[in-house]
Amino acid sequence: SEQGKKNYTKNAFRMSPCFSDKNEEENYKELVKQRDKQISYAYKTCVSCWTYDIHHLLDSSQLVTEDFFMWKVYAGNGIGVRIETTIEDLINSFQNLPCDILMSKVNYKEEEPTYSVDEAVFTKPIYYDKEQELRLCALSSKEELFIKIDTKKLIHNILLSPFISRESAKGIIGLMVNTFPLLKTKLKKSNILEYK
Repeated sequence: SEQGKKNYTKNAFRMSPCFSDKNEEENYKELVKQRDKQISYAYKTCVSCWTYDIHHLLDSSQLVTEDFFMWKVYAGNGIGVRIETTIEDLINSFQNLPCDILMSKVNYKEEEPTYSVDEAVFTKPIYYDKEQELRLCALSSKEELFIKIDTKKLIHNILLSPFISRESAKGIIGLMVNTFPLLKTKLKKSNILEYK
């Protein structure tokens, strides 16, 4: 029913539906409990997010491989890197997986999600659609999950943010070269020119 009762709780009014009988109320409570359990599970899920590049042809000889706005959103403070790979190499880089992994492009929707686990993990509001996100979801009940990867298989290039300062770039390059010496040749500057 459209009627509800208001319970004043701190700074919010909670709207609770009115029911005509006890069974209807019990069924509703059970549905809410199941939904909340699914949402809780979804938000404890280990997810890895990647941008699924769609290369746009600018003219007959040039493809766009970077996005200025993605850099601004995710590395706007100047510090950030972009790991370039393929879906095939991403999958093949996993070593001794401790669990199953789901992979899907994210769906972008205008309407409210239904709050199923799939919707919670693989759906975002339409205003994020420029991200063209690909997500990997580990099916594990652990609080933390460490998956070994083969960095030589995974990483094609590591692009430094176009907004990074020289000092920060030197620090990241030094850390990468000391930790993963084989990746030295894969470090690249962004093709987007930005001057501070």
